[in-house]
Amino acid sequence: MEALMLALLLLAAVLVSSVIDQLVPKISSPLIQILLGLGIALLASSQIKIELDDKLFLVLFIAPLLYDEAKNIDKASLWRNRKPVLSLAIGLVLATALVVGFAVHWLVPSISLFAAFALGAALGPTDAVAVASLSKETSISSRSKSILEGESLINDASGIVAFQFAIAAAVTGTFSLVDATADFLFSFFGGILMGIALGYLGNFLVRKVRSWGLENTTFHVLFEVFTPFIVYLVANALHTSGILAVVAAGLVNVISPRVIGPSISRMNIVSTSVWRVLSFALNGVVFVLLGTQLPLAFQGTWESTAVSNDKLIAYVLGLAFIVIFARFVWVMAMEWVHSRAERADRPFGLENVRTAAVMTLGGPKGAITLAVAFTIS
Repeated sequence: MEALMLALLLLAAVLVSSVIDQLVPKISSPLIQILLGLGIALLASSQIKIELDDKLFLVLFIAPLLYDEAKNIDKASLWRNRKPVLSLAIGLVLATALVVGFAVHWLVPSISLFAAFALGAALGPTDAVAVASLSKETSISSRSKSILEGESLINDASGIVAFQFAIAAAVTGTFSLVDATADFLFSFFGGILMGIALGYLGNFLVRKVRSWGLENTTFHVLFEVFTPFIVYLVANALHTSGILAVVAAGLVNVISPRVIGPSISRMNIVSTSVWRVLSFALNGVVFVLLGTQLPLAFQGTWESTAVSNDKLIAYVLGLAFIVIFARFVWVMAMEWVHSRAERADRPFGLENVRTAAVMTLGGPKGAITLAVAFTIS
């Protein structure tokens, strides 16, 4: 009963946040949801301690969120900017994991190197919601926006895969580069192939039902909602990356029919509405959960005698600087390569620096990083 009451309370907080977001549009909804979660924790009669299985958290929150992002992304623009997107989504994520890992292990030797790598991998993914908010507040080119959107989708998968390998190495205490590389390639490409295969299998089933003359909107929308969960669980059971499988299935998006008609239009309208509500609710629950855990996290850390509070604050600020600086340097290098390829005679000037700064600050962390952080205990 307590779990049910907490779940209803979290959903109520998400509902209230949607109203406050309309009344105070200048404050981002994730910040509102964190504050509401903090209020719930402070008003509760006892401390709210939530322990969720990491696999359950991945399939329950991350799988549908990634599928929705992949399904709605501009595929043509993603393909056009595939090189910078892959550079940020894979190269920068791995670089962030390594830089943060070595820095954290050097600052706090008691933290094992692989645990520090896991922290770096968790800090790698960016958030698509931030890109949408950024475009409303400042001038950002369509290329930069497309790159940030593509990065926020693919780096979720690469960050989670890197995080899982780092955690496994930290727990077992053993690491083999050859075995890890082989496992990574099998998980990476196997997940993509599984996502494509399961996506086309879903399309076959939908067409089969439609060939029977059954144009039931409820069935098709529910089938689409179930798709990311089924794809993730099947791919994960075959020891491939369930996250990459979900992204691949969403990018292919073969569940949606390619023909146009009254029933198809009605189904698309219902599907869009359902996914908008589901995505907002899942994102909101993650941020509200974060707010409820802040007092407990701060209390344990603040009262700990292992590290002084001044040093703890310095660590946090230093880690934030390292993540931002590493991203800025990477984006600057990427923009320099792009400017040389586009116009070799044009000097690399302030406009390029501004673009790099916008793309650096336009890649903050969101629900995926928070969801991964919840799995660290």
